[in-house]
Amino acid sequence: MDRTAEKPESRSSFGPAFFFLPPRRRRALSAVYAFARLADDIADDPALPAAEKRRRLGELAASVEALYAGDSGGPISYLAGPVREFGLRKEHFLLLIEGVGMDADPRRYWNMDDLKAYMYRVASAPGLLVLPVFGAAGGDLPRFAENMGYAVQLMNIIRDFREDADMGRVYIPEEDLRAFGIAPGRAAASAGTPDFVELMKFEAGRARGFYREACLAARGASGLFPAFMMGELYLAQLAKLERDGFSGGRPRAGAAGKAAAAWRAFRRIC
Repeated sequence: MDRTAEKPESRSSFGPAFFFLPPRRRRALSAVYAFARLADDIADDPALPAAEKRRRLGELAASVEALYAGDSGGPISYLAGPVREFGLRKEHFLLLIEGVGMDADPRRYWNMDDLKAYMYRVASAPGLLVLPVFGAAGGDLPRFAENMGYAVQLMNIIRDFREDADMGRVYIPEEDLRAFGIAPGRAAASAGTPDFVELMKFEAGRARGFYREACLAARGASGLFPAFMMGELYLAQLAKLERDGFSGGRPRAGAAGKAAAAWRAFRRIC
């Protein structure tokens, strides 16, 4: 499939913000999104053994190296234009590949610092990639991208806990599981219990704390509306999950929800 033809709005909460960008920025965002989906799909393919996933991700990393060495005709040639036009940095693509590679084998996260190393790669690094595409300037953009990445990824982890646990992936740090009386080896079976609900409330508070840090870092910045649009959509999902007692299911934002998120994002940057 030609991944440059995939649109962010078709598979991502980032979609609604996409439409607020001018065409050249949309095209660049589509290219970055296509790359991220390519890496993620390799790591998530249940038909591939871990060794094959690592091999393919290694090939993808080699393609990034080749692109920055001047070879624009490889499988990710669609990135050549955005890289030139917006000054996208090689290390952020490579960090993303490292991050999804951490999902190739089930692993444990001992504490929040351990988890943040993963979240930085799979969420903060992509944020750093797209900020130039948005035309972001001012503020403390590295701190903004870091904390917005942590906030959004942790909200993802909360939302997808059951689905991930069924695949043998438990991202909640073992330190937190134990603090709430949940044995790490029985984390999947704990879903829906009172201890589980209290743990999810605790992690939700952490996610909101990262979001507040991102907002502080955004003071004096411009061009962040698309990022805040995505963030507000995730916050709305998190609030719905809490109201439902973290009972599962993936909340969806209808037209009214997206409009409300756009208004809240607009207020964040005013």
